[in-house]
Amino acid sequence: MFKSLTRGGEEAINDALATIIITTYILGRRLGIAFKDVDRKVQGKLRLSISEAHEVEKWYGDLSELLKYLEENKAIKSTLD
Repeated sequence: MFKSLTRGGEEAINDALATIIITTYILGRRLGIAFKDVDRKVQGKLRLSISEAHEVEKWYGDLSELLKYLEENKAIKSTLD
């Protein structure tokens, strides 16, 4: 990812970030943790950080935006199932 950042290029950065996310899910699965459990933990940590007024949240609102995105995608997925 750091190489992508120095080289620039949105596509390279997106690719590196996607690889990190995929690797995290697969590592969890190999350790016996279901994908949905990782999702739940991420959402829980986001809620906690928001309630504790984490700096990233206070300055940019990124945590709330990410939580909103994840919750909206979960709602959309449940309507498709």
